Amino acid sequence: MHHLHASMSSLILLVFLLFLAFTPAILAQAEEETPESTEPPTLKDISVNSMTFCQDVQDREPVKPADEFSHEIERVYCHTDMNSSLEEKIIKHLWYLEGELVSSIELKVGKSKRWRIWSYKSMYPEAVGKWEVVVQTDDGAVLQHGEFTVK
Repeated sequence: MHHLHASMSSLILLVFLLFLAFTPAILAQAEEETPESTEPPTLKDISVNSMTFCQDVQDREPVKPADEFSHEIERVYCHTDMNSSLEEKIIKHLWYLEGELVSSIELKVGKSKRWRIWSYKSMYPEAVGKWEVVVQTDDGAVLQHGEFTVK
């Protein structure tokens, strides 16, 4: 009888260990079967109408737009015209020089078919090169990106 009890205890322990060993695989399989969402719901509610690089912004409009700038100018602006059905959303302008993140600027967007936001970078001799600005939501969804060159 004692031998049977020891065998039963060993069998219960073995079943328990097998359960623990295969539980992560079962959970992982269940997660893989969950369909991925195609896009965050926020992208349906907010979009970029236009994105313009320029030397200034006056009356909420870009001034002297271009794709190429001299390092001798004071600033380059990224003017972004947005369409949003959200009451308020944080948008980021991520400024990259030669692929390296230089600056991340948070801007608020409100409900409007034409909400205009902008940010700028001051120019300097070391700012020469290929620039990229990525417009994204605060949760990381990319809405638009554009490039310009500083010579």
